[in-house]
Amino acid sequence: MTFFRQQLGRQGEKLAQDHLKSLGFRILAVNYRTVNGEIDIIAQKRKWLCFVEVKTRRNDSYGLPRESVHRNKQQKMIRAAEFFLSKNQFEDHDLRFDVIEVYLENEKCQRIEFIENAFEIIDEND
Repeated sequence: MTFFRQQLGRQGEKLAQDHLKSLGFRILAVNYRTVNGEIDIIAQKRKWLCFVEVKTRRNDSYGLPRESVHRNKQQKMIRAAEFFLSKNQFEDHDLRFDVIEVYLENEKCQRIEFIENAFEIIDEND
């Protein structure tokens, strides 16, 4: 990944965190990494525990950002979430996998789309 793309991603993740906080979420972890995968943001609001993938783009000429969260990425997020849950106590929480799309133009946020329940846990054998 190029330095430019890393900077774009970091900026988008920061804006996504700020957006979640403005909606009343508490940020529990950022860039949570395991050997099985990574989760950009883990956030909590009331009884919801949300595992969030952030996709930052300048435009949608290559399709919607959410479309790049393909099945393989979903499986990696699910495995990372399972690891997080095995190390932390959240048995009274409902789980959700979300995607936040951040659109930037001239280094400024133009739009944020928050897609709740972007995908569900799927059986790898399906």
